[in-house]
Parts: sequence; C-alpha cells; structure tokens
Amino acid sequence: MRVRAKCLAVLLMVCAMLLCGSRTDRQSGERRQYLPVVLMYHLVEETPFTEHEELFVRPEDFEAQLRALSEAGYAFLFADEYGPTDTPSVILTFDDGYADNYTIALPLLQKYGAKATVFVAENLVGQAHYLTEAQVRALADSGCVRIGSHTMNHVPLGKTDADAVEQELAGSQTALEEMTGQRVRALAYPNGSFRAATARTAAESYDFAYTIQDPRVTTRFSTMTIPRLNVKRGMDGAALLSRVEAVEKMLTRADGI
Repeated sequence: MRVRAKCLAVLLMVCAMLLCGSRTDRQSGERRQYLPVVLMYHLVEETPFTEHEELFVRPEDFEAQLRALSEAGYAFLFADEYGPTDTPSVILTFDDGYADNYTIALPLLQKYGAKATVFVAENLVGQAHYLTEAQVRALADSGCVRIGSHTMNHVPLGKTDADAVEQELAGSQTALEEMTGQRVRALAYPNGSFRAATARTAAESYDFAYTIQDPRVTTRFSTMTIPRLNVKRGMDGAALLSRVEAVEKMLTRADGI
C-alpha cells in the first residue's frame, strides 16, 4: 500500500507539473514552468563496432548538439533532478556505460559546462568497450556526470520474475554506490522493458526511472516511467534542437496529460 500510495502521489505531481506549465503565464502572469526534455544516448563514437550503427553518435554531432542546446539557453540537469524548472531544460542520459562516455563524451560535456547521467549495468563494468571501475569513479567525481542504475545484468525487467527484479535493482544500486561513494537515485529500464509491478518495485529504492518511450507519443507518465527522446547517428545540432523544442512545447501545454 505504501508503494502504491507513493506511485499515485508521483503521478499526481507530474500531472500538476504538466498542467501548471502554460496556464501560469497566460492566466496569472506568473513565471512559466517547464518540464525537462530527456535525451537518450548510448555511444559517442566515430566508427561503429556493432551492427547497431544508429546508436553511435558521431563526436562532431554530439558537440554540435551541446553547442546548439547551450546557445538556445537550455539548462542541463541530472537524471535525479527531474522536475519543473523556470527555464527550458534538458537531461542527457547514456545507457549501458560504454567507455567512450568517459574518453569522448566527458571532455565535451566539460567544454560546454553540460551535465549528463550515465546508466551503468554493473556486471558490464570492465568488459570490452565498457567503462572500467576507475572510469566510473572518475565520471562520478567529475561534477559533470552522475551515475545511475541500469540493473546488474541488463535484463528485460518486464519479463523477469519479482524476486529477480528486486535483486537486479537493489544489487545494482548497492554496488554502484559502493563504487562511487555517491547516492544512486535514478534508474533506466534496460531495453525499456518494465511492467506496472516493476515500477512499483523500483519506487522502493529509486526516486526516478526512465523508459525508452518517445515523449512525442507518451501523454501519461510518472517519475517512475519518464519518457526519453532517442538521439540517433546522423542528427546534427539544428535537427536535435528542433525536436527538443517541439517536445518542450508538448510537455508544457495546458492539456498535456
């Protein structure tokens, strides 16, 4: 009952966020509020090393995207800072925990004063192409990156039994907090796989959870089922900014939920 009440409260909070956005400035003259547009990345690499080429955002395009967002005045938030803001904002998220998130993405984030959250699958740490423990700690210590959970083994939680789901979520959180010395409050569901029961279990340990659902077609969500805009290879700064601005308007319109 406690978890159900928490989920209901979270859903009501998001409804209030969405409803307040454009009404405040039209009706009362108060400052408009915005919900963050959440972006989903995986890798920042020039040359793909798997058949999933769309996941490999070119470094020059990633830099152009950061530049475009910065010049347009978007604030950068961490995944555990999700909530209404007085100015337009974005949340950059990276799934899986690839090594280039440290070697390539981090220097660009630092160059533009941007923030990002890397969702790490704990048992992938140290494997080929993935972050090492030292790199995870360096990201966490950089001030530009926070570490989130992507479960222990990158399993589809929506197809996993309840006991295993709890172990995947709690085990990952504990391991990553021990690795970084920092709290881990945000989660991304691997492959976007979850059920209502999964979100309830996640809410026992995490404050925020992210899906792969597209915000352009997802009109009902809570802070345990936050949608993300997928960023694919070949998208330059102008193209990304256009999509972010379109999603921002959808999230702040009065009838947004």
